[in-house]
Amino acid sequence: MKAATANAHLDRASWIVQHTGDGEVSVLPEHENEARVVDDLVRHIVTELRRFNADRIESARLRLRMSVHYGRLSRTATGFAGPTPVQTVRLLDSAPLRTALADNARSALALIVSEGIFLDNIAPGHTTLQPRDFRKVRVAEKEFTGHAWMWVAPAESVDTAPETGAASAPPSESSASYVFHGPVTNSGDHTTFGPRY
Repeated sequence: MKAATANAHLDRASWIVQHTGDGEVSVLPEHENEARVVDDLVRHIVTELRRFNADRIESARLRLRMSVHYGRLSRTATGFAGPTPVQTVRLLDSAPLRTALADNARSALALIVSEGIFLDNIAPGHTTLQPRDFRKVRVAEKEFTGHAWMWVAPAESVDTAPETGAASAPPSESSASYVFHGPVTNSGDHTTFGPRY
C-alpha cells in the first residue's frame, strides 16, 4: 500500500489508518483528490499486487478486495462511527464482491465503489477506468441495502507466476482494504478532517 500510494502521488502520511488484522480502514483528508484515489491508486495497487505475486507459487499469491465511499463519520475510541463507515464495510464484505474475486482467480483486485463515487467520478469520465467495465450490483448486508458498482482487475497472465503442481492450493483470498473520504468529526475537540469537494 505504501508503494501504491507513493506512486499515485497521494499523501498517505496524512491519512487516518486503522489496521484490521488482514486489512485496513483509511480515512483521507480534503487535499487528496477523489478521482486520483479511485483511478491512480487502484491501478498502482494492481501493479504492486502483480509484482508481489510474480515469483510466488499459486497458494502464496495475494489478492485484495477494496471498497471506496465518501461521507461524514465520527472518530471514536474504538474506531469510526456513522453510516459512512458502516456502508463502506458492508460493501467490502458483500457477497457480490466476494463472488467476483472467487470467480476471477487470476485477478489481483476486486473493487466496489458506492453509487455516489461512481456517478461523481467514473460515469462522467473523470478517471481512466471505463464505466462500461463496471457492473451495477445490489448489496444487502445486515442493515445496509443499496446499489454499488463493481470492477475486477484484468486477469494476470498465467506466465507471470511460476508453475505449480496439480495439488497446489488456491491463492490466498486477500487482505481487505477500504477507504472512505470525507469529513471526520472528533466529538471531543471538534477536529474535522477532509470535507468532500
